[in-house]
Amino acid sequence: MTHLERLGNAVEISLNPDEQGYLGRECPNPECEGYFKIVLGTGIQEGTDCYCPYCGYHGIHNEFFTTDQIEPKHRMI
Repeated sequence: MTHLERLGNAVEISLNPDEQGYLGRECPNPECEGYFKIVLGTGIQEGTDCYCPYCGYHGIHNEFFTTDQIEPKHRMI
């Protein structure tokens, strides 16, 4: 089995919190798109819903990534 086959359909990435330990989140509701922060380790688990503090939209936690967390960064060498 190759390394790529061992990955399966999932890839884990690390998201680094800011200096105060907060992680940015963004509401996926196109009418809101509010930016807010959460503290890591507060109990958000797989299958747990997240709520936007601005508009009340709720959905699964991986819908709330910010654009910067989703968009790949390209570096020119």
